[in-house]
Amino acid sequence: FFFFKLPTRKTLTKEIKHLYDVKKCSIVDMLQETKSKISITSDGWSSFSLTPFISTTCHFFNKNLELKNICLNIEGFPHPHNSLNIAKKIHETLKEFEISDKVLSMTTDGAPNMVNAHEQLNNLLKLENPDRKRFVSKNWCAAHRLNLIVKNGLDSIQHNYEAVLY
Repeated sequence: FFFFKLPTRKTLTKEIKHLYDVKKCSIVDMLQETKSKISITSDGWSSFSLTPFISTTCHFFNKNLELKNICLNIEGFPHPHNSLNIAKKIHETLKEFEISDKVLSMTTDGAPNMVNAHEQLNNLLKLENPDRKRFVSKNWCAAHRLNLIVKNGLDSIQHNYEAVLY
């Protein structure tokens, strides 16, 4: 018989943290190597158990001109979910991955707190670097917009459909 001794929780935790650190260093190096500007997307949501989360993903072309998309973080995001807290979390992530000066645009849904977080992020970036010449531009997520258009269209059809039936 073969006997295998399972690693302890402490050993597994240590190994996972080490693997994370190694991967994070390689991502930071890749982001530093790129000559292109970086676009980010960010979104917030709640799980089925109503635990709130926020994520930030970056998009850029590497030195071989291949489009790369890297999820920089997904983490719990306690209340309040106001624009300043969102902007601070995104700014913290940009600094952590050393890309604050490379971000060209930010894509989010149209939620008021995310729209205002864009302005707050620009304020934080300006405080970080007063000589910054270019601000992060704001883009609307086309999928979120399309979803709203379809929902509104279906709502008007439903109203007309019910009128015809009854």
